[in-house]
Amino acid sequence: MNEYCIGGIPSHIERNYHLVRFVQKEVLDSCRQGNFLIGSIHRNRAFDDARGDQGEATVTVTLKSKEPTHTGFHFEGEECKKYTLIAATEKFTGMRAHGWSIANQPLITKNLPSLSFALISKNCSHDEKIIQARVIRESIGMNQDSPCLVIKKPNELIKTLSHVLTSQKLTSAKRLTVLTGKINYAQREITTFSKATYMKTIDELFYSGALNVGFLFTKPENYKEDREFRVVWIGHSGPTHQQVRTPLNTDINSKNYLILPGINFEQNFSLIEDLEQTH
Repeated sequence: MNEYCIGGIPSHIERNYHLVRFVQKEVLDSCRQGNFLIGSIHRNRAFDDARGDQGEATVTVTLKSKEPTHTGFHFEGEECKKYTLIAATEKFTGMRAHGWSIANQPLITKNLPSLSFALISKNCSHDEKIIQARVIRESIGMNQDSPCLVIKKPNELIKTLSHVLTSQKLTSAKRLTVLTGKINYAQREITTFSKATYMKTIDELFYSGALNVGFLFTKPENYKEDREFRVVWIGHSGPTHQQVRTPLNTDINSKNYLILPGINFEQNFSLIEDLEQTH
């Protein structure tokens, strides 16, 4: 599973990469006026272009029995609904099968604030950085004239966004903890080979009350040219942002996105064409 960081951008990411964000050309003026959009997991699922991913923050769990076909495995009664999503009835008391899968099951019940950047290597020429930006633009389905904003101080920007989210009560959580990480481009599937392991996996993923963070940073390999670095905010009731307490409250008031005001453009962003002047 991929790595993620609690609290901000890891130092090795800042050291080796520019974090960039693409915006539509027609909204650049709005950005210059201090408006900044934060999306969500629900919004990521809803895109109908190259950015869309209906499996965001979901996981598939598969059971492949190694037993002979005529035996397989058996679920009955209450465990039938819990582990196969098919409820037993008076007439249908259980099921036996040699393989089973519950597909694309959501890991969060509410809507998680989500912000995507792209990573461009610092260890290359300016022309190569422009080429990387062009490839990413195409991958995420944006026009080639869409401005590429380079984040000057990523951790400072995230602190500012977090402050606006809480101070303007744009979430119902008392505290927000920031989680960041490079997207891991891999299958969102866990394969098990015994009933006991399958049941344990289901229990940990969906009934333990824990948020399995790794799958928030996993997307299929066909998105790998996005070179995405993701920031999400977890709401909770802990006394500080570092002392996370359940229940986790991950909603942003049921909206698919938020536009945060007062984000100073000149302080936080430069255009990639001006990169050599700022680094």
